Amino acid sequence: MKLISHRGNLNGPSDLENHPDQIKKVLKLGLNCEIDLWVKNNIFF
Repeated sequence: MKLISHRGNLNGPSDLENHPDQIKKVLKLGLNCEIDLWVKNNIFF
């Protein structure tokens, strides 16, 4: 089974969603992570 963290969350919604530090934390735990990525005028957000 592959576990995937949604927006870096581990236990439900959080103010840290999509924050780079939270995503790094999830990846260090060995989980995969799905994030939101927006592009506007060729700039990634």
